[in-house]
Amino acid sequence: MNINSLLENKTIALVGPSKSIINTGFGPEIECHDLVVRLNHQWPINNDLKSDIGERMDILYHCCNPDFSMMRFSIPEFQKTKMVFYEQGIQDALLRMNCLEYKIPCVDITAEYQTLQHQLNTFPNTGLVAIRHLLSFPIRSLKLFGITFFQEPYYENYLGNGANAKHWENNTLPKKIDLHQLDVQFAYFLKYFSNDSRLAIDQYSRGIMCI
Repeated sequence: MNINSLLENKTIALVGPSKSIINTGFGPEIECHDLVVRLNHQWPINNDLKSDIGERMDILYHCCNPDFSMMRFSIPEFQKTKMVFYEQGIQDALLRMNCLEYKIPCVDITAEYQTLQHQLNTFPNTGLVAIRHLLSFPIRSLKLFGITFFQEPYYENYLGNGANAKHWENNTLPKKIDLHQLDVQFAYFLKYFSNDSRLAIDQYSRGIMCI
C-alpha cells in the first residue's frame, strides 16, 4: 500500500498513554477518525480501557526497543493493521516477521528518528516522531489524545518507563527519562502546534500542558 494513498485527506487520531485520558470516554470519538494510530506496545487494548482509548489500530509506530516482547503482535487481530512504521532496533526483526506473516506493509523510518535526534540533540520519543512524520503528508487533520509530553505519568498498566511514578516525585516534572531529554521535545512540539492548523489536542491534554 502506498503511504500517500493511505494518508491523503484522512482524519487521524494519534493515541498516547498519558493518564488523563482515563475516564474521558474518548473511545467513540477516536474510533470515528479515518485512521487510528498507536505507539509502541499500547496495543492490544485491555477491555477496561476501550471506552477511553478505543480499540482499533490502523497504523503502528514502533521504536523496537528491547524493553517488552514483540510477541504481543503475534496474534490474528494484528492483521487488521494497515501500516507499520518502525525504527531499526534489537526487536525489529520480530516485528517485521509479524508484518510479513499478516501481509502488513512495514516501513523503516529510522531516518526520521535520526533527523530529529540531530536537530534536538537528544533521542526523540516515538510520539514526537509520529506527529512530525504524519504532518509531512497531505492529511486532513491530526488529533492527539492522551499525549502530554511527560507533563504527567502514563496510565496504569501501559508498558513503558514513563509509567514509573518515581519520575514525578515531589510534584516535579522529569527533565529526562532514559535517553530522552524532554523539554526540548516539548518546545519542538509547541512550534508545530502553533503553526499547523491541521493539528488538534484533546481538551484534557491541553489543560495538563497549559496550552
